[in-house]
Amino acid sequence: MAEDIWNLIALVSQAKEELRGCGITTLTIERDFFQLLELAKSKQGLEYQHFDPHRIPQLKKRGFWICGRNEQDEIVHFQGCRHDDLGDGNLEDYMADIWPRLNSGIPVWDLPIARDVTGAAVYHGSLWIRKDLRRNTAGTWATRLGMLLAHGEYNADAIYGTATQQLALSPYGLSQGYSIAQPIALDWVEPSPWGNYWCFIVPNAHVQRLLRAGFEQYAPSK
Repeated sequence: MAEDIWNLIALVSQAKEELRGCGITTLTIERDFFQLLELAKSKQGLEYQHFDPHRIPQLKKRGFWICGRNEQDEIVHFQGCRHDDLGDGNLEDYMADIWPRLNSGIPVWDLPIARDVTGAAVYHGSLWIRKDLRRNTAGTWATRLGMLLAHGEYNADAIYGTATQQLALSPYGLSQGYSIAQPIALDWVEPSPWGNYWCFIVPNAHVQRLLRAGFEQYAPSK
């Protein structure tokens, strides 16, 4: 619907303005995931397996990442979105298949909230904000912006992400706009540095309602 497009534009503008107030003044959409991998290693010392073009086929055609800079043109924020075709299965089947290929350890899945998600979904994650800007609502609005742009780009059946239990139970974790969450979505048969995770999902129909209602229904993260 045309009004949903206007609502999406308005919420994206709101998110960008909120982030500008937090010190992230310039935001761009990027497709070069090799650059994202280099940034992740230099800024965090991590490998972003879920956005590794060596492991994910045609990633440049099925994903994007957001780059945020401050007034000094320093990169202070990034996050990624990846479009996943679920084939004949559901999101639980897809995650159970892809995670062992992308992560160390052997995960055991228990993800009933993902069984109703079929067709296509967008993985949203690997969000980083420079430490001195992790205040007020920067993390909240950065996550919301990624969700909104993922919806605008792909209009998938759902958007999903994962988070550690500590993050999931924090005010930040509960204020993003994701409408369905499940604790301890996976455990590990073999040791892994990733520990236990929660899974967050927002179905397409929930995004449509969010576009009409706005983010006021979610408690802000301070």
